[in-house]
Amino acid sequence: MHNIRLRGLNKQSGLWAYGDHIRQDDSGNTILYNSQDIGFIIKRGTIGKYVGYKDKNENDVYEGDIWRILTGYSHSKGIRKPSYKIGVVTLHTDGAYIGRSALWANGGMFCHEQGEIVGSIHLLIHEAHWNVNLS
Repeated sequence: MHNIRLRGLNKQSGLWAYGDHIRQDDSGNTILYNSQDIGFIIKRGTIGKYVGYKDKNENDVYEGDIWRILTGYSHSKGIRKPSYKIGVVTLHTDGAYIGRSALWANGGMFCHEQGEIVGSIHLLIHEAHWNVNLS
């Protein structure tokens, strides 16, 4: 049997919680349970599934991660400046994607040896929410 790995933002701590199955409680909260059946209340909309790959730094890649890959260099006034493609990882039945580009199709442009995770869309939304509420 294939183990599903999930990640979501713990509603109380704001830190990532990891588990393998979810349930809804009577109050409508999403609870993420780990392998010891310990549950964490998860912030709505932050659950992401592990896509089965690691980035170039050996970090696990989950849905909602922000992926950056070096696409080349430009030169201006003798300075070499890197160019990047950045996007959000999504998971579909036929693989993982950044936008419409396959993330690991046949060792293509977005293979894991070349890219890295630089954040999560879930963390950006979570931080923006807190910044708005604290202003």
